[in-house]
Amino acid sequence: PRLQWVTEGWQNPKEIVFYRAVLNVPLYVFGRMDKMKNAYEAFKRLAKRSKALHVDKNWEEGLADLDPVSAQEKHRQKRVRNQIINFSALFTTANPGRPNQGYIVRREGRYFLCDPSNPAPANGNGPDEGLTLLGETLTGAIEHLPDVLEAEKVKYLPYQQMLQAVREGLSPKVLSRIVRLPVQWRKNAEELRTLYGSSPTAEELLFLKDYEDSYRRLHESLEDLLGRLRNREIEQKSLGEDAGANVADLSPEEARANLSQSVAILRAFSERWSQMENPEGAHGQVPSTFRELFTSLPEEELAREIKRLHEAFGG
Repeated sequence: PRLQWVTEGWQNPKEIVFYRAVLNVPLYVFGRMDKMKNAYEAFKRLAKRSKALHVDKNWEEGLADLDPVSAQEKHRQKRVRNQIINFSALFTTANPGRPNQGYIVRREGRYFLCDPSNPAPANGNGPDEGLTLLGETLTGAIEHLPDVLEAEKVKYLPYQQMLQAVREGLSPKVLSRIVRLPVQWRKNAEELRTLYGSSPTAEELLFLKDYEDSYRRLHESLEDLLGRLRNREIEQKSLGEDAGANVADLSPEEARANLSQSVAILRAFSERWSQMENPEGAHGQVPSTFRELFTSLPEEELAREIKRLHEAFGG
């Protein structure tokens, strides 16, 4: 009783509006409150504020975002980030059945996953034989990849084993190709932004955001992978940890050599990306089909791969 709904003036930063909290959550959680949420976030981003946003100022940075839409988007982005290296490995690994393509192919603006037992279309049966649709956008395809792999575990077991080995740093050959993808996607985004001009359509904005989200997620994932592999390398060197059995069926010496090369490639990528971002202050057993991916690179070839990475950044 005697409560009045505030329909205007509540967004004035010079006024404080008090309301009775029946449930201990922000009002905008209940939907149809986008203006309130936008005002809340705009005020939170101010460098200098005259007051705290919450009665308990300890909540300023520690309070979880309870907006269900935001929560779903964060979950989606985490899912994309967790799967993007897998997607990139299959996208860049040469498919002998499809010249100049990987095991993920792009056809008419959509992304497809090749059947590992039928990587090439049979003569006369059409180009889409052995292809499973992943999505119409990069982020959509990346997000859907684990569902496709999980749906038919036996069918895609060769991919799962290969991808696990890549994440363990056992294939510097694959990583040397993956680290060039975020540079390529970023350049694509910059070219699209120039092409679309200052007034892109809604469809163009979605296409642009697709590339921007993808290269950022891949960069973040590669930085995380570098941290994990660097720690593993330190454990092996300083603590005498044995490389042990691995999914690529390499000897301990081969596994250590590949891990060291993977770290070198990721470190070079991290350093060049950091320089580009801050120019002023400028970081089971694999089947025989993929066996050659896990051979160590000769030192000369490793040097060439790192040089190619530098060239991908523009010299």
